[in-house]
Amino acid sequence: MQEFLSHFLKELKDFLNIEIYPISRSKDKLEKAFLIYEISNEELNLSIDNKILNKELEINLTLYTPKYKELRELKQKIEIFVLQFQKKPIEILFNTEDKDEESGFYSSDVFLTYCL
Repeated sequence: MQEFLSHFLKELKDFLNIEIYPISRSKDKLEKAFLIYEISNEELNLSIDNKILNKELEINLTLYTPKYKELRELKQKIEIFVLQFQKKPIEILFNTEDKDEESGFYSSDVFLTYCL
């Protein structure tokens, strides 16, 4: 799963041309658009005889931009990337946009579930 995640994040970073950080990254003192990722769930589905049927990986991407228009454009790019990526997700959920009063950045979440 780690290999898939590394490859996915590298390709996403190259496609969007923005910085990507783990959830532990501080959001202060950043001026350009960036993305925070979090693994919200890793799950193994086993058969009755304990053989691995499949693995599921849930990724939460939170996009931050200083301008609303940029947020909308990057969300569209994320959708294009996800649909063109070699491995298609089994579930995609785009959340609505919010404005973080503390940082002044606009944000939106994208939830992806992959079956590996």
